[in-house]
Amino acid sequence: MATINVRELQTPIREQYRQDPQAGQITLKVRSAESDLADPLHCAVLPVSTPEITWWSGPHPAVGGTGDVPCSGVIRSGTTVRVPGDVRRERADRLLRSAEKYCVVLNTLRNGVAVESSFSLEQAPNA
Repeated sequence: MATINVRELQTPIREQYRQDPQAGQITLKVRSAESDLADPLHCAVLPVSTPEITWWSGPHPAVGGTGDVPCSGVIRSGTTVRVPGDVRRERADRLLRSAEKYCVVLNTLRNGVAVESSFSLEQAPNA
């Protein structure tokens, strides 16, 4: 198993963010991907930075969704970490506390973020 010193890796990054908090802001841009219009319960999204990856999303089961894909309406998150039996409990607990403390998505959801959206309609040429 590879050993990675995360603290050493992140120290210069943390210092950069202390010096320039704006450097820590990242804007993720996505665009709609081709989806099956006959299936209103699923849609595809492509991150602009990694267009070879498709994210699927759909409505929550409480509003008729199937629950088989992520939904933007669920802010609840659960993570289970399985560690070898010989790992000390306090070390595993520290890992979980750090994961929660530094989780970018969780912190964004907890602290809120300004949301901007725009919608436009383009009509495809007749085939």
